[in-house]
Amino acid sequence: MATSEAQLIDDFLMSHEVEHRLVTHAAITSVQEALEKGVPDQLGVQLGNVIKNLLVRDSAHHLFLLVTPGMKRVNLRKVAATLGVSHLSMARLDEAQGIFGAHKGAVSLFDLLKMSSTSEISVEAIVDKSITAIDGDVAFPAGAANRSVVIAAQDVEKVATAIGETSGQTTRTETIDAAQW
Repeated sequence: MATSEAQLIDDFLMSHEVEHRLVTHAAITSVQEALEKGVPDQLGVQLGNVIKNLLVRDSAHHLFLLVTPGMKRVNLRKVAATLGVSHLSMARLDEAQGIFGAHKGAVSLFDLLKMSSTSEISVEAIVDKSITAIDGDVAFPAGAANRSVVIAAQDVEKVATAIGETSGQTTRTETIDAAQW
């Protein structure tokens, strides 16, 4: 993650009065790898508080960023039904790199800050509302495999809304039963 991207996240969170910290840690590409390398300890959060961000697309190539607790299994068929689309599949790595400049495991809600309402590409962020019920802090990838941003779980909805307003991208929180994800 370029320093300017770290500064973008830092400035954004400070301007919205969200307490946070940027943490450099062992490089990871998945929540499983984070567990194996002890990254939750490096971040000062529980494993379930590491947030998973999945870039998916429907059959019409509309893009969605699913933001959910890292240990939660995501059933794309059930999420598609919840979102009212016929099918969801994982976006290709080259799509994520082309849209966000992100590498495997580094796509994040904060990547929407690099987009604008005039962008040819639109990404709708769907934040699992169960994140806001997590006790303590949560950690999001911060644009690089070895950097995360840690914020209070109770601030996630506020941050998601502010990111949507800033980027011009649609963000929403969904209360979705764990069995649906």
